[in-house]
Amino acid sequence: VVVDDTGTYDLGPDGHDIAWYPSADSTPDFGRAHLLGRVLATSLHFRGALVLHGSAVAYDDGAAIFLAPKHTGKSTLALALTLAGARLISDDSLAVDPGAAPTVAPGIQSMRLVRDAAARLVGSLPSAPQSDGKVLLTDLPEERLETGRVPVRAIYLLTAAESIAENRAAD
Repeated sequence: VVVDDTGTYDLGPDGHDIAWYPSADSTPDFGRAHLLGRVLATSLHFRGALVLHGSAVAYDDGAAIFLAPKHTGKSTLALALTLAGARLISDDSLAVDPGAAPTVAPGIQSMRLVRDAAARLVGSLPSAPQSDGKVLLTDLPEERLETGRVPVRAIYLLTAAESIAENRAAD
């Protein structure tokens, strides 16, 4: 997979291995974004998964999936639910087995959030903002992370608010 502004990603024959050959002007943030977006989606598609742009959390009876365009609060909602007792399955990219009883597999268990939303949910911020202004959360407790496939019980389609007072992502 060749991405003009980040480089070339080579997929192994079984889709398990991905090698990145960055272009001269690429950055790790944009390399990660393309890897987690179109490259990982392509690899998972080759393995039979339905790949969705969203976040998912697990409860004892199954998974809740949140689908929406960029910047609509998927990660913020998933983190809030995780901190309230759910287990994070994946953020940003979901691999769903669309069989007779659909399941979602654990995936990306780090989260990129708008700075004010992250600060309100976790208090002190664990990292400096990335080049897109978001902060990366990588240190959720292991008991808050899902490690196995989970049956899909609910899918929510989120819609962006028309406007947010004072341009804040959370209150």
